[in-house]
Amino acid sequence: MIIDAIIPAAGVGSRFNDKIKKQYYEINGKPILYYTLKNLSMSFKFNSFIIGCNLDDNEFILSILNMVGLKNYKLVKGGSERFYTVYNCAISSSAEYVLIHDAVRPFINSDIVDRLLKRLKDFDAVICGLKVRDTLKIVENNKIVKTVDRERYFLAHTPQVFKREKLIKGFENIFEKNIFVTDEAQVMEEIGESVGIVESDIRNLKITYSDDISFIDKFL
Repeated sequence: MIIDAIIPAAGVGSRFNDKIKKQYYEINGKPILYYTLKNLSMSFKFNSFIIGCNLDDNEFILSILNMVGLKNYKLVKGGSERFYTVYNCAISSSAEYVLIHDAVRPFINSDIVDRLLKRLKDFDAVICGLKVRDTLKIVENNKIVKTVDRERYFLAHTPQVFKREKLIKGFENIFEKNIFVTDEAQVMEEIGESVGIVESDIRNLKITYSDDISFIDKFL
């Protein structure tokens, strides 16, 4: 199975509230993107690593790739939103499948990737996620409206893997209809494609806020 790994790394990290982009924030002397690429490269033998980034960051990203020891990579110009970046990366790939992973989710492991790829026998789109563990409430105006059945809800993670041609078709659909999406699974949902899900790992953390760094630091 030929798979390219896509890592959208063009985001500015507005919720991170720091002067440095969160994917380049250093822990133990290495940028977060280093750990993400290192662990992802150990999880599967990808055909190529396609990194969507701002052109001004190319030199720094090349230094990270050198630290990781990756040779099979391609740098692609990022877009104004994550989904534009992923689209640019997808159309630059020639692989049958693409696996998309957040640049700031450094604890990806081979168990998660294995589960995703095994599920591809049933679906052309598969994501990983965690079941909601806490009681889930619907709230309006600071008031609880309803308690919902948490068994029906998952927290979506990356990696997410897709048949590339179908993903591109999905992107063209949301661009035509001007639909804003928050992950690639939603792109596929919008064209009626069934999306499978497998269990992620509670350690597959995403860095969103600056406070998350203390947790990540302890894991590393």
